[in-house]
Amino acid sequence: MKQKVKKYSKKEYQVVKYLFSGVSIESICKEQSFQKKTFSTHIGNVKNKFGLQSKQQIYYLFLIQKRLKLIEYT
Repeated sequence: MKQKVKKYSKKEYQVVKYLFSGVSIESICKEQSFQKKTFSTHIGNVKNKFGLQSKQQIYYLFLIQKRLKLIEYT
């Protein structure tokens, strides 16, 4: 049975990228016209999609995917 590859949505990818850019969440939300709740929802979606528990795990997954050039988004 072929396993479906999990991909970030375009917004999830942007949010994860911004999250680890070193800029505060408040600044990101202001710059991108996000509400903090929307930002948190996208982070929660990423956690659920990839079975993660924390932002630190998202960070490590993102680094590994980036290093291996496995990042995809729809």
